[in-house]
Amino acid sequence: PPLTTTTNYWVRVSNGFGMADSNTATITIGVPPSITTQPSSQSIASGSTATMSVVASGTPTLTYQWYVGVSGNTASPIGGATSTSYTTPPLTTTTSYWVRVSNSFGTADSNTATITVLLNKSGDFDGDGKDDPTIYRPSTGLWAILKSSTGYATSSAVSWGLSTDLPRAGDYDGDGKIDPAIYRPSTGLWAILKSSTGYTTSMTVSWGLSTDLPMVGDFDGDGKADPAIYRPSTGLWAILQSSTGYTTSMTVSWGLSTDLPVPGDYDGDGKSDPAIFRPSTGLWAILKSSTSYTTSMTASWGLSTDVAVPGDYDGDGKIDPAVYRPSTGFWHILQSSTGYSTSVSVSWGLSTDNPVPADFDGDGKTDPAIFRPSTGLWAMLKSSTGYSSATYVSWGLSTDVPIYRRP
Repeated sequence: PPLTTTTNYWVRVSNGFGMADSNTATITIGVPPSITTQPSSQSIASGSTATMSVVASGTPTLTYQWYVGVSGNTASPIGGATSTSYTTPPLTTTTSYWVRVSNSFGTADSNTATITVLLNKSGDFDGDGKDDPTIYRPSTGLWAILKSSTGYATSSAVSWGLSTDLPRAGDYDGDGKIDPAIYRPSTGLWAILKSSTGYTTSMTVSWGLSTDLPMVGDFDGDGKADPAIYRPSTGLWAILQSSTGYTTSMTVSWGLSTDLPVPGDYDGDGKSDPAIFRPSTGLWAILKSSTSYTTSMTASWGLSTDVAVPGDYDGDGKIDPAVYRPSTGFWHILQSSTGYSTSVSVSWGLSTDNPVPADFDGDGKTDPAIFRPSTGLWAMLKSSTGYSSATYVSWGLSTDVPIYRRP
């Protein structure tokens, strides 16, 4: 009869002189693979790993093969990745994966799992995936960090810098934590206090002139911040590459003397792009690292009195052109996820507030936020709740510099 479960059979052969029993014949009911739990997309810090897993059913025994790419594309199988889970190597760019589950009765392909590398953290000093409210006090060189990892219940402080230094925090040592760092215009010195050694060691490089504007970004895509400068007099970008131990550099010309540099990963290739905001016209001009600086893209967004506040507000792994309008307290965000065809606006702040955008809630999206010098208030509008709730902390004095302050 038609079978639905595995069943054993045998036959007895007889005649007038005796009988013989056959061996047992097992009829196995085969079930093709079916995936019951898909591998999940995740967001990680640059230089970190991610582990994905799949749960499937089927008989007989299932086999697994993981691939790089979108589901169904078998061009890039991963050697040795033949179990129910797979841990990526340390990633510095957003990468997609999927797994094929097979047995002798068929195959099942998983959904695509995208591991988004969060390259745009600007102040995650404790490595919990959330940016921390942090101030630099020029009068004493104090860095005061309010730790999100303890729900803002504890803080840490280090002394690093002079009153004339400019704070330029970044993950220079690639450990997934932001390092206190300063640029000294008088000498072109960059001095970086390394979080990877618990702030017990530092590194210094000389890069820039007194009239240069110091910029921080991962321009070479190695998961470490690179010291860089923008020279308004010539429009020069000069980038000292961490990937070669600061032994090589690269330069591009991009911008005018009146432009404001707004570097970031606008094309989503894991590298910061030289970019400018031109207040006189509201122009954003972005030189694409994904094409080795051979092509660019532009957008018109903002007024001459707006403050440029670029960030990845829509969580697609690309920086969005955005402005804060002090006169109204509005944030106007042009969404890269729709090819700059749509935007969002929220009201958050007063004319005397400093815009300090960062990912304070750790959802992979930049949050509109302000620092109010008059009271030391940080007010952070949470993208994780669709801007329906906010977090408030008091941290800093009127003379302190919040490290995320724009411009």
